[in-house]
Amino acid sequence: MDFSSLVAAKEGVGAICNGVKALLDAKEFAAVHEKLLPLLGAAVDANGKLLDVQTVADAAHRRIRELEAEVAALKDWEEDKRRYRLHEVVPGTFVYRVDPAVHGAEPVHELCPNCYQKRVKSILQRGGVEQQHRTLRCPECGSTFLLDRIEAAGYTIDPEPLRSLRTF
Repeated sequence: MDFSSLVAAKEGVGAICNGVKALLDAKEFAAVHEKLLPLLGAAVDANGKLLDVQTVADAAHRRIRELEAEVAALKDWEEDKRRYRLHEVVPGTFVYRVDPAVHGAEPVHELCPNCYQKRVKSILQRGGVEQQHRTLRCPECGSTFLLDRIEAAGYTIDPEPLRSLRTF
């Protein structure tokens, strides 16, 4: 914060006080008028400088409130983050899963690791089948996570009859 405006405002108030003392000492109207004009100018000057100080102080208070809110959000995230552990659902696929010891009444669920790193808590949803794997999808960033492979349902296709269909 720039305190030069505050010092200048204090000096302006001092000038006003000195002017009032001079007015009290003045006996004639002309002398009072002569002393009053500079006093009014000093009052207007001091008022402008005090408004500048008030503007700076308001901006500083606003920024302090923003930073306090940011710190509170970070503390909340750090506290919530402790509830999750990195979990390998299948080899090579990692998600954050709520720790069973602390999830309480809420169901066990997984969070997207990409969003988690950005301090976004996005619960993964069951997706469809992709590359013969069940999937989880992130509704926030659209990431897809492959789960277990789906095996064929016990039948095989004989490729021999299909070869006769090739005409080219």
